[in-house]
Amino acid sequence: MVLEHDNNIKLLKEIFNSFEEKNNHIFFEGQIYDAFSVLIDIFNKSKKEIIIIVIVLNSYKTLYVLCILCYNFNSVLEDIMKLTRTELREKIMIILYQIEIYRKENIEYDLEEVFHENLEIDNQYVRDIVNGVLDNLSKIDEIVNKYMDKWTIDRLGKTDASILRLATYEMLYYDTPALVAINEAIDLAHKYSDDKVVKLINAVLDKIRNNEEVNEQ
Repeated sequence: MVLEHDNNIKLLKEIFNSFEEKNNHIFFEGQIYDAFSVLIDIFNKSKKEIIIIVIVLNSYKTLYVLCILCYNFNSVLEDIMKLTRTELREKIMIILYQIEIYRKENIEYDLEEVFHENLEIDNQYVRDIVNGVLDNLSKIDEIVNKYMDKWTIDRLGKTDASILRLATYEMLYYDTPALVAINEAIDLAHKYSDDKVVKLINAVLDKIRNNEEVNEQ
């Protein structure tokens, strides 16, 4: 089970809509394993009070599940999307890292194949950000270099550069609030970079936020 899949998000929305329409009783046909797995994952990650009772009836190829949940569903969906974007950003960073290797080594690549290699199920958010970074790469690097003290982005490790490009694009070109983009970038840097680079990424992104026109909402 992979939480970030668009199909699973759609599945959950259908479940929650059914929940509200049927007096706290949900009868859902098909894809039961994915739905139940996603709900369990939400429970584990969000630490929210979600009560789930499942009854499965197997009649040949038909599966039914009855779920009884107790929670504010709009809040749950907000948690799901937050978890989704966090995990998808890591995939975006990996894709940008991979493309940077191809570029530096003058290796031809097919972007569709890169997406296919890294995404079990296609995701529009990943496509939008990766394509956006690649389309605006020169401008992004120019802005990053503007706020790097006696250093340039091409001298950073490919992972570090990918994190900076991702966050900078989200702040300047996407609807992601600047503070969210910075915090997500710092989390990625803590996972993939050393402390010195984490501080550098934090400082550069903070300068971009304070000096460029970014989305604060």
